[in-house]
Amino acid sequence: MIPSIQELEKLERTGLYDVAAVKHEIFSDSITPIMLLRKLRKRSEHVFLFESAEHIGRIGRWTFLGFDPDLEITATDGRIEVRNSSCPDRAKEYTGEPKVLYMLSLH
Repeated sequence: MIPSIQELEKLERTGLYDVAAVKHEIFSDSITPIMLLRKLRKRSEHVFLFESAEHIGRIGRWTFLGFDPDLEITATDGRIEVRNSSCPDRAKEYTGEPKVLYMLSLH
């Protein structure tokens, strides 16, 4: 797990952060992404899965799983909705063709 528990405890003591990103690699020979997603579902009703694919029809290399996101972006039938978990009643809605494409980069 990156960062380690000790590193997380050290960050917590600084008082600068109340949220930290944690990375843990699981080799897919023992558990599939869907199996892991079902396990996360027991922890939260709001889980998500992103998978990479290099070309159409090829299996992707990376799977990102998470739960309880701070920000949610939903696009359906030409309508985009942005919802922040800290202000769920203040969702912003956009309609029509998007003028700018934003890329989220996860490292």
